[in-house]
Amino acid sequence: MHKMASSLMLVLLAASLVIIEFKVQTSKADSTAITINPDGSISPPKAPISTLDNNAYILTGNISLPTYDGIVVNKSNIIIDGNGFTVQGDMSGCGLYLSGMTNVTVENTNVYNETVGFYVNAYSNCIRDNNATDCDDGVAIALSNNIVSGNNLTNDGRGVDLISTTSNIISENNLAHNVFGIQMIYSSFNNITGNNITENSAYGIMIELMSYNNRIYHNNFINNTEAQVWMWPYEVAYPGPGDPFYPTCIWDDGYPSGGNYWSDYTGVDLYSGDYQNITGSDGIGDIPYDVAYLHTDHYPLITMQPSGAYYNVTFSENGIGTDLKSSLVNIDGTNYSRSDLPTSLWWRGTETHTFGFESPLLVDSGAKEYVWNSTSGLSFSQSGSISFTSSGSIQGNYVILTHDVAISNMTSDRSWIFQGRNATVTVTVLNKGDFNENITALLYCNITANELIGAQNIALGAGENETLSFAWDTIGLPINQNFTLTSVATVPLDYNPADNVMAIGPITVRMLGDLNGDGKVDIKDISLAAKAFGSYGPNFKYQGSPASPTWNSDCDINGDNKVDIKDLSMLARTFGKQ
Repeated sequence: MHKMASSLMLVLLAASLVIIEFKVQTSKADSTAITINPDGSISPPKAPISTLDNNAYILTGNISLPTYDGIVVNKSNIIIDGNGFTVQGDMSGCGLYLSGMTNVTVENTNVYNETVGFYVNAYSNCIRDNNATDCDDGVAIALSNNIVSGNNLTNDGRGVDLISTTSNIISENNLAHNVFGIQMIYSSFNNITGNNITENSAYGIMIELMSYNNRIYHNNFINNTEAQVWMWPYEVAYPGPGDPFYPTCIWDDGYPSGGNYWSDYTGVDLYSGDYQNITGSDGIGDIPYDVAYLHTDHYPLITMQPSGAYYNVTFSENGIGTDLKSSLVNIDGTNYSRSDLPTSLWWRGTETHTFGFESPLLVDSGAKEYVWNSTSGLSFSQSGSISFTSSGSIQGNYVILTHDVAISNMTSDRSWIFQGRNATVTVTVLNKGDFNENITALLYCNITANELIGAQNIALGAGENETLSFAWDTIGLPINQNFTLTSVATVPLDYNPADNVMAIGPITVRMLGDLNGDGKVDIKDISLAAKAFGSYGPNFKYQGSPASPTWNSDCDINGDNKVDIKDLSMLARTFGKQ
């Protein structure tokens, strides 16, 4: 008999979904619904709802026929704040219609006199802190992973209607003076906790065909008229244990958490413990409560349960780059990486949770660090325990610290040099990073052949620089050859090693007396020296004195800042060489 009845229930289920969709669609077609469009815009533009960022929407006035007929949501990842205003209909449609969208939160909205106050045919949304009165369904859920929390659903046909759905959270709602507080059919793995299910004219909860593994605990069942709970098909037939058509539920959270409060429970509380056989009360009745055929609350509560609404808490980060692959925050023992954030969690306000933003976070073998700087939102701590009285965000803010040194400048006092003479090379080393560094500066005349001119060690604080002077001794170097001088600044770790190297050149090593650089000493060089003979360089007479008009530093072979007989004598000794 119950198999025939199950077929009937399948037909009724399909019909109920079609009726809801038909009423919604025909209502929206015949009048003007306010629509939040996929691009974030609002139609019609003058409707009493506004947004500044296409993410958060707020009602600015009441919505009612004949001007407007409810709200249709066609955009995911938004919050709709009713701001205490009312959506009123004529029992022909929905106050708010949500189908196919995800991560939509609807709050602080009043709906009155609609077929469905809040209709959700979608995944992972939240209906919280709203009121729905005088509707066929206060809230109707037709898909999974949604949250219905903190709502006042009264004088409706069904406070909450779960239709072929799984894994929803129904918590902390006031479900009073309806026909059914909650109705579910073909709905499984839902959590129904912390609700006040009071004085409904038929049943507190009606659980129908093939609804499995629903967890129902910490609720207050008070004076529901016909029965606290009605199980179908128990009232039609008497299936045995394991019958596939009979609903299965879990009515308590074990000991000592307990089950539900039942206003018609007649047991006493004299004992405690898993088996209620230890002397001393514990707030749990000493004998189980028979919910329905094959359904038992093993740990009925003696006193009514306080409410504790669920809140949405979003964890995010600021300042972390894509180069960080490791975890950056631990939430209740679970690690989350940058790619996991932002993540939104639903927590009961009576619960305490833990979190911790990790620091420092190393990348590039430690050359770069992300360091926690502050936390904003619902907490200002880097880590700790936290409970909530409202929804919001917790954002970890990070700053970047790096090991980064550079060669910022390099000069030589000679663009060419006589073999055997010294050139002065200056190298400016800059600490661009955020740490004090011990730096080794190296200067090469041929870095490929590892021909080192010199090395110096310096200590620089963050942001500091120092100019080092190197003497390049050209004794033994081949003449008529160009050299590229290369300086290198090294630290064990460097985030940007590309700027650790700088080169200047070419600088040619000439034979002594080759003034014009043609690879030989001849009359042309004598002519240049003759023209500069008797001249002197800057600062020769006194500090700050100018050079003479015929001064040519290339002809100052002995480097004494003047061209005289000594220079000509040296030139004469190399005359004719090449």
